[in-house]
Amino acid sequence: MDPAAVATSLQSLATDEVARKRRDHIRPLRGIRGVPEGELGRFLHHTWEETPPALPRDGAALRAMFGSAWEDGIVAIGLAASCLGTDAASVLALGLDWLEQVDDVATADALGWLVLGPASLATDRFDDVLDDTAHARHAAARRAGVIMGMALLPTAIQGPAAAALRAALGTIDGRIVEEPRTSELRALCTAFARDDDPAVRKGLRRVLGTWTEHDARAAKRWMEGVPGGVHRMLRDEIESTAARIEKRAARRGER
Repeated sequence: MDPAAVATSLQSLATDEVARKRRDHIRPLRGIRGVPEGELGRFLHHTWEETPPALPRDGAALRAMFGSAWEDGIVAIGLAASCLGTDAASVLALGLDWLEQVDDVATADALGWLVLGPASLATDRFDDVLDDTAHARHAAARRAGVIMGMALLPTAIQGPAAAALRAALGTIDGRIVEEPRTSELRALCTAFARDDDPAVRKGLRRVLGTWTEHDARAAKRWMEGVPGGVHRMLRDEIESTAARIEKRAARRGER
């Protein structure tokens, strides 16, 4: 596992146009190379096939890779996630180290969904990681914490960082769980319900919308049990998603 070789290969795939467009949305301190997302996912898959990582052996290399540039960080997250089945404790240790360096939403989402969420579940440390992220000073770290909720839901993993984990699992969608983890979802949504940072709130809206798709009754029960209620954005997400589900069910019934 050679971070310098990864950096060279990624730079060869980069374009100035992609870099400019990406900087319109994220400006990480590590910098952006400008690799298209499709190319990034294919590169990650190829790298995993050619030199699959092992932890703790490759921990130092993955740490160095994460700090090189935004794209290198996405590759590092993906490669670390592919080790969940063999050494979840080392994966979690890497994720907690990276949590202190995250400064953009896209990296935070990949870190929360693919590393922190599943690794904390596998090591029975979900409550500890939730507490750490919910009380983090930086909003990007809290965003990673709230997006751990996506790993608690039976939904297909997404984004270029997911390529290696899908390959390691040998599945197309790479779901982390087979059914919603209701107890953990309630705890997570409660922990972030009062966070007023826009990125964190949007992350919670995504989790709540997905939860409602899979178990509208449980999501509504959580919402109705929050003392003082929830932000209108969150309530609207649950109610509108539940209404869409009911309409689809009604149309199927009519057929």
